[in-house]
Amino acid sequence: MSSSGSSFTSSSLGRPPTYGRTYVSPVDSTWTPTSGISTISAPTTEGSGTGTSVIDLGPPGFQATMCDSPGPPRILFQDTPDERVVYLGPWEVVGSEQRRVLWQGSYQNELLEHFLPSDTPSDIHPHTLHSRHRPYYDPSDMERYLTFQEPHRIRYTTDEGVCIHDQYITIRYEFTTVESSIQFQGDLRRKDLVDFYDVDVVWTNVHGRTDGFGKVKGIGAIQRLKLWRDRYTTFHSLSVCANKTDGQYREYDIHSFDGELRGRDDRAKQLRLNASGRRHTSGDDQHSHRRFSLPHRMRSRTRTNDSSEPRSLQQPTLDIRYLAIQFTERQAYRRFIETWLYCHSSDREFNGIPFPPNHFELPSPQILPGHSPDLPVSGWPNHMLESHPSLTTAATAPPFLIHTQHQNIDPFNVAPSVMKVILAINAGSSSVKISVYTADKNAEPCQIAEASIGGLTAPPATLAYTRRGERVVKAKEVAESVKNQEDAFDLLLKTFIDDDELKEISSKEDIAIASHRIVHGGDYDQSQVITQDAYHHLEELSDLAPLHNGVALSIVDTCISALPKTINVACFDSQFHTTIPPHIYTYPIDPKIAKSNRLRKYGFHGISYAFITRAVAQYLEKDVDSLNMIALHLGSGASACAIKGGKSWDTSMGLTPLAGLPGATRSGSVDPSLVFHYASDVGKLSPASTKHLHISRAEEILNKESGWKSMTGTTNFGVVAESDEPTHRLAFEIFVDRIAGFVGSYFVSLEGRVDALVFAGGIGEHSAKLRSAVVERVACLGFALDDVSNQEPIKDVVQELGKRDARQRVLVCQTDEQLEMARICAEKEDIW
Repeated sequence: MSSSGSSFTSSSLGRPPTYGRTYVSPVDSTWTPTSGISTISAPTTEGSGTGTSVIDLGPPGFQATMCDSPGPPRILFQDTPDERVVYLGPWEVVGSEQRRVLWQGSYQNELLEHFLPSDTPSDIHPHTLHSRHRPYYDPSDMERYLTFQEPHRIRYTTDEGVCIHDQYITIRYEFTTVESSIQFQGDLRRKDLVDFYDVDVVWTNVHGRTDGFGKVKGIGAIQRLKLWRDRYTTFHSLSVCANKTDGQYREYDIHSFDGELRGRDDRAKQLRLNASGRRHTSGDDQHSHRRFSLPHRMRSRTRTNDSSEPRSLQQPTLDIRYLAIQFTERQAYRRFIETWLYCHSSDREFNGIPFPPNHFELPSPQILPGHSPDLPVSGWPNHMLESHPSLTTAATAPPFLIHTQHQNIDPFNVAPSVMKVILAINAGSSSVKISVYTADKNAEPCQIAEASIGGLTAPPATLAYTRRGERVVKAKEVAESVKNQEDAFDLLLKTFIDDDELKEISSKEDIAIASHRIVHGGDYDQSQVITQDAYHHLEELSDLAPLHNGVALSIVDTCISALPKTINVACFDSQFHTTIPPHIYTYPIDPKIAKSNRLRKYGFHGISYAFITRAVAQYLEKDVDSLNMIALHLGSGASACAIKGGKSWDTSMGLTPLAGLPGATRSGSVDPSLVFHYASDVGKLSPASTKHLHISRAEEILNKESGWKSMTGTTNFGVVAESDEPTHRLAFEIFVDRIAGFVGSYFVSLEGRVDALVFAGGIGEHSAKLRSAVVERVACLGFALDDVSNQEPIKDVVQELGKRDARQRVLVCQTDEQLEMARICAEKEDIW
C-alpha cells in the first residue's frame, strides 16, 4: 500500500495520519470480502530498498544495527518520503510499507483475534508478533506480555566507533514493572513506547467462533490500533482510533483505569508480544517466513498444539503474522470496559440470533450515514446514565455490548439536558483561582461564585471568596497547612461545598465539568477531554513549558482524585494560535531537529485572545471572520497578537511564554547567547527543580530573575509607572518601546487593515499612563486617544478610548479567561 507523505512518529501522538486514497485489502488488492481466503496471495521475498541505515536509540553516543544472519547487516531500513515508523518494543523499525492488521470479531466476543499480514519481506521487518485471547473466558481474564523470540545480531557502538556488544541473541524483553525493564526502555528510548497499526475491520454474522472465515460481511473503514506503555510508571493503554469520516477519527479506550493507577505496583502483570506459528517448506527448513497451517489454526482452541501433526495438514496457505493483545488486571484496581465489540449496522444483521441476555443494548448517536457506530458507556451524557439504572450496571459489570440501531431512535425519551456546574480552574505558581458557572449546552455560562487563594510562595496565604457578586470573604489568612496548589484546591472545593447559600454545589457529585487552563498544548487546536492519552501527551509537553504545565497537571491529578465523577477538560493557552501560518511559526533551524523536538512558535494567552476576539466582534457588530485587530494582553506576563479574519496571524510569544514582551520577572526576547555570558552554570538544573519539574538555571534566570522586578525591585507595574526614579522610568520606557514595536510590525503584517487596537490584561485595563504612552508612540499609524475616555473607569466589557475623528479605533477589553473556559466547555459537543 502506498502510504501518505507525512511520517507518523511518537512526536505526533495526537491523531493518526490521513490517507490519500481508499484503503485496500491487507495483502492483495484483488482480495474482496466475499472472495474467500484462498485468494490472498503470499508475499514475495525480494527486498524493497537500497542502502542501510542504523537505528538511533535515543541517548547521544549509542547506535544499534540489527541483522538476521551472519555477515554484514541486511537492508533493514529505508529513508524514503513515504516512510512509516513502527514501534516494536524498544526498536524503531522504519520501512516503506505500513504494517497492517486484519481484525476479526464476533457478536458474542468469545474470541477476538488480530492478524498482522506479512506484507513486506521478513528481512525488512524481522519480527513476528503473537498473543491470543483464551476462548470462552471473560475478556478481562487474560495475561499480557511482550517478547521478541527471533535471534538477531545486536551491535552497540559508541560515537567514537568502539564496539561494546556484538553477538547473536534471542530478543526477549518483557515490559514489566521491574526496575531493569523500565531503565532499559528509558535509557534506550528517552520516550514512551507506542505501537500503531493500521486496522481493517471484518464483521462476521457467524454465531460462534471467529476463526472460521465464513460469511464475511465486508471490510470496515481503516482504523488504528494503538498500544502505549509508559516508561516512568506501570501504565499500559490500548485504544482504537475508529470511525474515520472526513479525515477524522474517534478514539475509544479499550480499557480505563482508576485514578490510583499511576502510583500502584503492577509487578504481577506483564505485556508481551510473542512469536507464534511454525516454519514450513518441504525443501528448506531455514526459510525466513513464518508459515501458518490453516487447518491447524482452525481446529478447536481447546486442543493444544501438536508438533507431530502430519505434514499434510501444514500446507502453506497464508504467510501472515499473528497479533492479539491480552490483559490481566486485578479487579480491585480497574474497571474493564469492553468497547472493542462493535456491531456494524442494525438488528437485521443478527439474522434471528437473540440479543445476549447478559448484555445491555444501547443505541448510539449518529456518526455515519444509515447507521451509527458504537460508543463506550463513558461517552454518554450523565443525565442519560442517571435516568437509566441499567446503564450504570452495564458500566460496572462487564461484559456488556453497545449495539447500534437505526438513526433517530430515542429509546429513553430523554428530556433536554439540564444545567451543569462547571469549575474553571486557573493554577499559577503561587495561587489557585476557581470560578463556578452553571451552563446548558451551547448557552452562555452564568457565574455563581469565585474563590482564590494567593500568596502560597510568600506566606501567609489568603483566601478571597465571592458568591453571586457579593464579597463573602475578602482576604482571610488560611491555615499554615495550606502550602501548595493541591492544598489550596482542596480548601477552595471545601469552601464551595460548605457554603449553604451555594445550593448548586451541595456535594462533589454536583460538579459535572472541571475546566483546566493549560499553558502549553502543543499541536492541539481545540480543548481536550483529559483521557489517559491526553494526560500522557501533556506530560511530554511539560518539557517545553516546565514552569507552567507542571503546576496545572498537579491540579489535574488532585481534581481527578477528589472529583472522580467529574469530566476534566484541558483548555490550552496555545490552541488559539494554531492558525499561525508556517512562514511565521517556523524557526530557521535544521527542520529535522525542529520537527523531532517540536521546536516552533506556539504562542500563548490564547484563551484571553479568544475572549477578546469574540467580545470586540460583538461590540463592533462585525462577523468574527471579518475582524482584523491588534490585541495587547498586558499583565505580569505580557504579549501581543495580530488577529486576521478572527484568527491568530502572529503573536509575540514563541516556543515558550518567555519570548516577546518583557514582564514582571521575564526578560522577553533577548540575544540567545546572553544567558551564557550572564552566568557559567546556566545549563545546570536549578535548585527549584523537583522530581516532576526540571528547570535549568537559564530558564530560571530569564523567567524568574529578570523583567522590571530585576530593574526596580518590584513586580507592581503601578508603582513602576508612577515613580520618578531613573530605574523605574527606564523599565517603563523599555516596556512601551517593545509594545510599540510589535504594534508597528503587526500593522504592516495586516497590510494596514486594522479595525482596532485593543488593550487588555491587568496593566492594559488599569494603566491609563501606559495606554497613553503606547498610543502616542504609534500615532503615525492613525491611532489617537481621547484623554477623557482614557481616564474614565472601565465598566463595560469593551469600551471606546480613541478619538472620534481618528483613522483607527482604540479599545479596552476586560478579558475573562475563566468565562471563556466555561464557554468552551458549554460548546463542546462530546461532553453533553
